[in-house]
Amino acid sequence: MGQGLSAVALLATSAWLISRSTEVTSIIYLSLAVVGVRAFAVGRAGLRYAEKLVQHDSAFRLLSRLRVSLFRQLVPVGETVLTKLSSGIALRRFVEDVNEVQNLSLRVVAPLVQATVVNLAASIFVMFLAPWAGFTLLVLGQSSIIIGFVLGAKSVEKSHREGAGAKDALSAASLEFAESSEIISSFGWRGHYSEIMEKADQQQAKASISAARVSAFAQALFQTLLFASIVTSAVLGALVVSDSADLGVWLAAICLIPFALFDVISVSQNTGSAWHKFKQSQNRIMDLVYGGSDHTHPRESGSHGFEAENETRFESIEFRAVSLGYPNSEEQIVTGLDFRIGSGESWALTGPSGVGKTTIALAMARLIPIKSGSLLLNGKPIDSIQELSFRKLVGLVEQRPMIFSGSVRQNLLLAKPEATDEELISVLNRVNLWDVFRERDGLNTKLGEFGQRISGGEAQRIGLARAFLANFGLIILDEPSASLDKSSAELLIRDVLRAAENSGCSVLLITHDSDLAKLPTFEVAFGTNSIVSRIR
Repeated sequence: MGQGLSAVALLATSAWLISRSTEVTSIIYLSLAVVGVRAFAVGRAGLRYAEKLVQHDSAFRLLSRLRVSLFRQLVPVGETVLTKLSSGIALRRFVEDVNEVQNLSLRVVAPLVQATVVNLAASIFVMFLAPWAGFTLLVLGQSSIIIGFVLGAKSVEKSHREGAGAKDALSAASLEFAESSEIISSFGWRGHYSEIMEKADQQQAKASISAARVSAFAQALFQTLLFASIVTSAVLGALVVSDSADLGVWLAAICLIPFALFDVISVSQNTGSAWHKFKQSQNRIMDLVYGGSDHTHPRESGSHGFEAENETRFESIEFRAVSLGYPNSEEQIVTGLDFRIGSGESWALTGPSGVGKTTIALAMARLIPIKSGSLLLNGKPIDSIQELSFRKLVGLVEQRPMIFSGSVRQNLLLAKPEATDEELISVLNRVNLWDVFRERDGLNTKLGEFGQRISGGEAQRIGLARAFLANFGLIILDEPSASLDKSSAELLIRDVLRAAENSGCSVLLITHDSDLAKLPTFEVAFGTNSIVSRIR
């Protein structure tokens, strides 16, 4: 805003200085104006830099808060979201949408506010010299802001409506062709894919041309309004000067101010397109998170009327007539679930694939809400517990633990950043993994991207080591033997149960292997239709 006002003031002062210099014989009468021109010139550049610095800093801060907030919103619907983002195109668009949201303040609000304020200030100044010229300038300037916004939004909307499907089709066909070119060529489908891509490209080009016409019309209208403001300012200003000779030196300023003003207003001409893109991104993010349902985050629901409580130790977790299903879906995967895990107990949850074992794990880890019934932690509703407190008590080790590119030390410190090397070595010993890494490079052993330099069993043990290092009261193991042979799987489970017993930790082992299910002390078995068939 400051740089816009400086730009208008610079041109007005310069115009007055030139006009006034023809009437005086000594420069001393012009000293203040000369200093003003220099100050406004420096101020324009300096304020422009300062405004960009402040705007981008605020936008990046907003984006950081947005990413954290969005991640927290995605936690309860994680499985549903991952299904929607299974394709590379959808995932890329989601990332772009999140980044696009920051543009609301940067490319919409700031330019509109600056253009409106500068237009108002410049018009009021002209009104003091030539009232009707100032009023006309105000109307034409504000009209250009509004028309530019509306036509800009219309241009992007038209392009999206006519070309969005073509863009997705072109991206999908190109990606599929690149990934499966040999198969496509061998079956003679190359011509079919070429036809799809050519048709999509033509449709996209047609949409771009149509949108460009709207954009060109907006630019032509903007230039017309600029020309009209200059002509009316000159005519109305001349009429005022003819009635008052003292205002003669201001005629040049009255005529030239529209140039500087519309230069500032021109920045707002892209706000309409930026606004439409923001709304599209916002709608896609909201649809992804909420999917049109009334789902709310457990921390915000207040369904049990409890204030968030802090729990420092794990005593029990209990299902009472619980029904489960995924968010944004009416289907119930598990119904009538009743069992309780106490402190220090080891349980097995077994049954064929598809009966809802992983769904139970996600609910216990507070990653999806229950449909009905009660899920209690230490005798209290699970959503009445502070989330940070809950995360310190219950941990989930997935089938394929996430291994980050880096060293063993870096991967373990994710669970406990302040842990010493002695603690890391101790926890690796508890999962029988230290001897493996000691022969390599110890804690500095590089694991590779996604754990490419280690076996599936070693990756599983690192996930377990992180869980023990975090000192959870309950560790949920979701099919930990999926990538192991039978003997290795049995050895792993025995090691885990032994380490858990020594630390007083409770364990829930989720497996479809009936032999592994016999290792824990208790068992919950599922039959057909997700009905509990046995509790021993």
